[in-house]
Amino acid sequence: MEDELGSEKIEDEDVDYSQFEEKFFEEVRKGKDYQHFLSLSSQYDCMLIRSILASMDIPTYIEGDKVNKLYGGVYASVTSDFKIKLYILLDDYDDALEAVEDYLKSKIDSEPSVLDRNKALQILELLLSSSSPSKPRELLGISIIDKKSEV
Repeated sequence: MEDELGSEKIEDEDVDYSQFEEKFFEEVRKGKDYQHFLSLSSQYDCMLIRSILASMDIPTYIEGDKVNKLYGGVYASVTSDFKIKLYILLDDYDDALEAVEDYLKSKIDSEPSVLDRNKALQILELLLSSSSPSKPRELLGISIIDKKSEV
């Protein structure tokens, strides 16, 4: 099965994330700090970002994917109750943020609904440079959570 860009679609069921989740929990049990990193409106975005992070050996854990599958899926209509929460280890935050930045840039370039790519890229730069929790940090259905202070 292929998507509109001609690349083969990966079904979420085809990827076994259990080993990445087990590694995540193993590290947490050893005392590593973790945090809520992203809130995602789309199962597809979640799957791709998790795959990217897994290829970087960054373990992840998600919550809310079953509820999102039932009720979510469209950027504008998904409330925070139906978003998927993606967690990472705090030590991996900077590398993961860089990967998500690259993913969002790629998505801006390929998303047919993004009419003004330059403006979208400017919003992305502002979003990534903002450390104020009062400013919205969401673009294309992906909300980035600020890095927790290291203890």
